[in-house]
Amino acid sequence: MGPMKAAGKGKKKGGNKGVGIDFKKVKHKVGKKLAKAQNETDVDFRSKSINMPSQAVQEDKDGLNVNFHNLTLQELLAQTGHYSEKARKNAFLGMADLFNRHPEEIRQHAHQFFPKIAERVGDPDQGVRVAMRALLREQVMPAIHAGALRPFMPVIMAHVSGAMTNLNISVRLDALNFLDVLMDFAPMSSVNGFAFLCHLGF
Repeated sequence: MGPMKAAGKGKKKGGNKGVGIDFKKVKHKVGKKLAKAQNETDVDFRSKSINMPSQAVQEDKDGLNVNFHNLTLQELLAQTGHYSEKARKNAFLGMADLFNRHPEEIRQHAHQFFPKIAERVGDPDQGVRVAMRALLREQVMPAIHAGALRPFMPVIMAHVSGAMTNLNISVRLDALNFLDVLMDFAPMSSVNGFAFLCHLGF
């Protein structure tokens, strides 16, 4: 009786391993990255931004004065600060078309126009500076009274003076060309009280 019980106990102990075990403890090595479990949910996600420029042609702008690209003066002025030289130049070309279609825009929005374009007197791209100067000489300055320019002269001449001290000689020369346009159309406003700022640049 005694030997049979001993044999029975030994057989039961040597049965299938893992039967009736819900969890099996696994020893992990220190510093080793754990492998993902099969039932683990991946919560990582990637996002990409898509730059979709405004489709101005499709926008409803009834009652607003626009150019051939359906852009308003405010939109064109905003583009003069674009990082792309081509975009900045096209902004001035777009304003030339806008002013041809709606010359009243110059007088109605002079308070927005002149301070904004003054920022581009020292633009690093020569094509932008040439386009701006052509716009002033051919369309803007002939359409306004010389006295109407006076309120904006402090800002304009400050940018002209800054451009005259630019390290790029091309920028300095174009600053003189810009000043020449002002002198042709508004000599008194350009000289009285503001010309000394330009002399300080030399």
